[in-house]
Amino acid sequence: MKQKLILLFSLLCSLCFLFSCSSDDEESSTVVTVYVSDKTDTYYGAFGPYGEGMLIREEGTTGWQCVPFSLIEGFTYEKGKAYILKVIKTKVSNPPMDDGFLYEYRLLSQKVVEDTSNW
Repeated sequence: MKQKLILLFSLLCSLCFLFSCSSDDEESSTVVTVYVSDKTDTYYGAFGPYGEGMLIREEGTTGWQCVPFSLIEGFTYEKGKAYILKVIKTKVSNPPMDDGFLYEYRLLSQKVVEDTSNW
C-alpha cells in the first residue's frame, strides 16, 4: 500500500511538472501595422518620466502610446515625420519589470506619410 501511495505521489508530481512547462511560455509572433506620429511626447516608465519618446498606435486601436525611440528594432525615428510600419510583434516571455513592455517589435517595412488626416 505504501509503495502505491509513493508511486501515485510521484506520478502527480511528474504531471504537475509537465503542465508547468506548457506552451504559454512560447513566443508568439504576428505581423502588425504600426502608425508612428510626427509628434513626440514624454515617455514614462515604472519609476517616472524617462525622457522624450515617439507616439505609436497599432492598427485597430485609437489611443496613442509614448514609447522609447529604440522600441522598434531596425527603425530610426526622425522628428517631424510620420510613418506607417509593418513590424513583427513578439510576446516577451519574461519582460523586465521596469519598462512594462510585453512585446518586442522588429521592423519589416516602412513608409513615410505626408498626409495623416485619415489617422
